[in-house]
Amino acid sequence: MQAGAVPVLVALLLSPDTDIQYYCTTAISNIAVDQLNRERLAQTERGLVSGLVRLMAGDSELVAAQAALAARNLASDGTSYPKTSCSRYSNCGIFISLLIC
Repeated sequence: MQAGAVPVLVALLLSPDTDIQYYCTTAISNIAVDQLNRERLAQTERGLVSGLVRLMAGDSELVAAQAALAARNLASDGTSYPKTSCSRYSNCGIFISLLIC
């Protein structure tokens, strides 16, 4: 997060290259595992969730699955799966703030 790579990763979600899409979503997913990073992403990364949603609806199943995992990590409250259901837990504010950016 501190090196400034996230804005580049978010921009590259728009790439037509599925390899780039996959590796960007993987990196974002890994970054979003950390609670502090999730909060920073919510405050700074416009277009992140919409980019992930677009990739989830894309033609590549591999990219769609990785984008879904990244979205799940963004919405996580930090506890173990399956306790992170956005409909039942309070961390959805981060995910929603990313969605409406």
